[in-house]
Amino acid sequence: MNSTSVDRDTWTILCIIEWSANHFSSKLVDSPRLTAELLLCHVLGCRRIELYTNFDRILSPDELDRFKTCLKRRLAHEPVQYIVGSTEFMGLKLEVDRRTLIPRPETELLVEHVIERARDRGSRPIRILDIGAGSGNIAVSLASLIPSSEVIALDISTDALDVARGNATRHAVEGRVKFAVYDIMGRDGAYDAEPFDFVVSNPPYIPAADIPSLPPEIREYEPLIALRDSGDGLSFFRRIGETGARLLKPDGWLFVEIGFDQRGAVCAIFGDLGYAQLRSFRDYAGIDRVIEAGAPASG
Repeated sequence: MNSTSVDRDTWTILCIIEWSANHFSSKLVDSPRLTAELLLCHVLGCRRIELYTNFDRILSPDELDRFKTCLKRRLAHEPVQYIVGSTEFMGLKLEVDRRTLIPRPETELLVEHVIERARDRGSRPIRILDIGAGSGNIAVSLASLIPSSEVIALDISTDALDVARGNATRHAVEGRVKFAVYDIMGRDGAYDAEPFDFVVSNPPYIPAADIPSLPPEIREYEPLIALRDSGDGLSFFRRIGETGARLLKPDGWLFVEIGFDQRGAVCAIFGDLGYAQLRSFRDYAGIDRVIEAGAPASG
């Protein structure tokens, strides 16, 4: 996109989308047309449908400059979600930036199974512990979708919790979600609280050795503390399992998101801790992604 190839006065919305999509495609950027549309919506402050109801609208010089800045950021591998400052999760618009991990569609599977278990309890109050709150996507969506719930969300990062609190306020659940700075791997790892119906977590589970092979969008932009442990990718599952064994009610449930090929190892960890009724659920790619475990008999 430069003034020698196309005059600035001819950059209509449709022209911008088509040129940018082709350019992204040539640079092997994922979802090139969708990326172009999302960036343009961000610059124009509009919905995607409005791009096509105003496709012949010419961008102002300021709009064009701001779009070019966004385009350069994406070509430098910065995730679209960080550029536009938000993402969708469980039908909720959540603010995100480089202080937090970007919520993934796969994590919605975890939330869906927690909601399924919550239905079994009718309108009874439900206490949920979310370990590793990040942007608050799990805590906020559960509080929004389970009206009888109270959620305590822990994270080691004060910066991440600032983002999470903003998302709780944005969706009017701040009265039922309590955020606390806590290092689950420190001290004895046992958060001191009343028993919970559910303990949920999408913990760091990427082995340290795998980080260099991750795409630059992840490796260079997302907080590594939210992605990896210092070893085999299983240390957080061990501590979360121990914490759940202490804090779950006798009829409580533990839910965790897992990485590729971790099902056997994580089930073995939970089995050794006395968890019962272990089940795993696959994501839309057919990968085991969520493990559900009933509280140990002594929990």
